[in-house]
Amino acid sequence: MKGIKLGIVGICVSLLGIAFSSFDFIAICVAALGLILAVIGCCVKDR
Repeated sequence: MKGIKLGIVGICVSLLGIAFSSFDFIAICVAALGLILAVIGCCVKDR
């Protein structure tokens, strides 16, 4: 399960890079929010 979560973080980082390359404020905010949620998801322990 850890590998899948790390993959999600990697995808979010890629999307964040695409958002920064387009300089669209809303896209940057959404990508940053997605990255934060993915990192929180990695920190939460599986049941």
